[in-house]
Amino acid sequence: MKRRQWIKLCLAAGFAIAALLLSGSRSRVAGFSGGPDPGRTGAPGELTCATGECHGTARVTDPARFSIVAPREYVPGRTYRIEVRHQTMDASRLRWGFQLTALTTTRQRAGAWRAIDELTAVVEDTFPDFRRQYIQHTFGGTFRGQAGGASWTVEWTAPTADVGPITFYAAGNQADNNDNNTGDLIFLAQASSVPGASPPPAPPSGGLPGSLLVYPLYTSSAISRHTQNTRISLTNTHETQSVTAHLYFVDGDSGAIDHGFVLLGRQQTISILASDLDPATTGYLFALAVDDATGRPRPFNHLLGDSHIKLASGMAANLIAEAFQMNAPAVSGPANAPLAELRLDGEQYSAAPRTLSLASLSSPADGVETLLILNRLGGDATTALGAGLGTLYDGRGGAYGFSFTHAQPQLRALLTPAFVATTPALDAALPAGRTGWLKFQLQEDAGILGAAIRLDRRTGLRSQGRGLAHATLTRNATLTLPVFPPA
Repeated sequence: MKRRQWIKLCLAAGFAIAALLLSGSRSRVAGFSGGPDPGRTGAPGELTCATGECHGTARVTDPARFSIVAPREYVPGRTYRIEVRHQTMDASRLRWGFQLTALTTTRQRAGAWRAIDELTAVVEDTFPDFRRQYIQHTFGGTFRGQAGGASWTVEWTAPTADVGPITFYAAGNQADNNDNNTGDLIFLAQASSVPGASPPPAPPSGGLPGSLLVYPLYTSSAISRHTQNTRISLTNTHETQSVTAHLYFVDGDSGAIDHGFVLLGRQQTISILASDLDPATTGYLFALAVDDATGRPRPFNHLLGDSHIKLASGMAANLIAEAFQMNAPAVSGPANAPLAELRLDGEQYSAAPRTLSLASLSSPADGVETLLILNRLGGDATTALGAGLGTLYDGRGGAYGFSFTHAQPQLRALLTPAFVATTPALDAALPAGRTGWLKFQLQEDAGILGAAIRLDRRTGLRSQGRGLAHATLTRNATLTLPVFPPA
């Protein structure tokens, strides 16, 4: 085969190419099949495939026929989906290709690319003055014989720091599928992204990331996702390693679990809506770092998370996920065991709270409503919260005990005189203008987690939430979860 025919197929046909010298001015390495050599996007300092020996000398910039769909703003470390798109009414265009890169204003590599299917692949340019990274079509991603256009979706992770404006450069080929270097059209496209104002999720105050996260509450409405929903965020803070996380969506009433797995690249954050994955359910969520092959728990103390919750009642809150660090090298048991016992005892994982406290409780007479959320940490997901004890402190030295019991795994209750059944009653112990505080624990020595969301109806429906503080810990909490290999 003539060299000219090989160069033609590098973009239009996508046959295997090891290292073609397309420009003659630089040595390039392209250790993959399908697609052009690196450095053909038309970015500063680069050529395209619009050369006499490749696809002809014509090149066009026409956003209506070739374009990049990219975020207008980026947050450092976040991952985004980016689309490269061909569109045309020319029926003679029957094969498609592209190459895409991202650069800073100083022409340096910006962020990292990832292929999410077999239609695209990532290549590196190791030339010392460039060291750029590209993503482009594969042999299967040329859509041979397809008319009207083609598109590819890829993932781009922004740089871990603010590097200023970033420009995406792409070159695309709309080929006629005649297996030679005549009749093809090369297009160029650009898109820009600037640093956004929103920071990545903050870690828990005074806390550390962990291998197990517990989100105290998630919910969504079966009627309107706009009035009641939860945006759940999960972050891998590790600078070089990826991780698979097993998500356990636990129905707070029945204990039924919906499962999901997510693969988080280094310093990557994902955000999901409860209405998309577990609609019309209210409960709590575990995110567990697991082995990629077996699904067994693994030590990976680099997970952080939070949730933004909106309730139909008007309450809203941003709650930080509780992080438990894994200290032991692995959870015992065979690789194919269907269950894993996570000991939250301070040795295998961080110790679970035994007693929780709510630092501020307003008088019911002040128009402030407080929603209490309690989750049991022990047994399996269906284990009921059980019997509990509470103490109300009136801020003046008075302490009043009360009890409660709950037959479901999660308790959600307004802190009214009916629930805080003290003597004297709550509204008498805390008259208008007075603030007290509360402690909670289960009657048995068991782990417990919780949060509280406040709604002040007298000051413009202002609402806020926080996790309950850990007053004491226990070494007797063992959490049993089903495990299986990621799909």
